Amino acid sequence: MDDDNVCDLCGKSAQLSCNTCKVNLCNDCVKIHKDNIPRSKHNIVLFRDRTIWFTFPKCTIHYDKSCEAFCETCKKPICISCIIELHRYHVFRELREVALEIKRVLKIQTDTMVQIIKRKQYTFKLIKEKMLEYSARFEEIEKTGEEIKKMLHKQIDEVFTDLNISGSLKSSLKTLETNFDEMILDLTRTVNKNRDIIKTAKFSELSDFL
Repeated sequence: MDDDNVCDLCGKSAQLSCNTCKVNLCNDCVKIHKDNIPRSKHNIVLFRDRTIWFTFPKCTIHYDKSCEAFCETCKKPICISCIIELHRYHVFRELREVALEIKRVLKIQTDTMVQIIKRKQYTFKLIKEKMLEYSARFEEIEKTGEEIKKMLHKQIDEVFTDLNISGSLKSSLKTLETNFDEMILDLTRTVNKNRDIIKTAKFSELSDFL
């Protein structure tokens, strides 16, 4: 279930949404919602068909107006008056369309990062299992090291010197595990931050991705 796919009245999974009141609803709470606000003409739609609501910034030039468009030429949100007075011959798009595009791209990037985290965690699990397996084997070899050295002479000495036996493997595994944990933590923080931004209705929080 998506983080925002919850009923605003009871917290259960939302199947519907009221575009009029901008609330998400489960099937059981539709009647309660209508009864709570009886005079409103409620536009109840399926959750996937709901209107995405945004809070757009105020125009920095016309303070009494909110920005409704995005000027591609100037790379900034603008209001209707700005289009007429200052940006008449510029290329502009509906601000809501820009916000939805940012969210779409951000969701794709976030989903990709989640898959990368899962693949890296699985790969590291295999690496760790192999290193622990080899470490256990080398511990067994160490117990009978003198006997094996006598049998294999120089060849086994070179192997012991190059590998530095299990102690080196354990040290390498610890370093690898620490670096891996830090990398996964950084990726996870980014994923959580992106998910919060994807859910936001404030265009100001999306503007960093323009």
